[in-house]
Amino acid sequence: MPLHFTSSEKTLSQAQWKLRTTTQQWLIWLGWLAGVSLFLLCWKVISDNTMWVFVQDAPKQGADLISRMLPPDWTYSNRLWKAFGIRLISLP
Repeated sequence: MPLHFTSSEKTLSQAQWKLRTTTQQWLIWLGWLAGVSLFLLCWKVISDNTMWVFVQDAPKQGADLISRMLPPDWTYSNRLWKAFGIRLISLP
């Protein structure tokens, strides 16, 4: 943390402590600007390559998937349980 004196300040008790110098503050600001610019550029590239028809259709497709998933078809559970039991028995 640098110590800054103005022309009228002569003693250490009158000095002002600053967290960063002006150069450091500008470098931090430019870093944020570069980061935000990179984020916006990536957002644009991704947005340009997105097929928005699929995005608009996604809720309908998700609802269809869930409707076929619930309620579960319990007739398959007996076959799955047997396959799982056979696998446990055949472990070395």
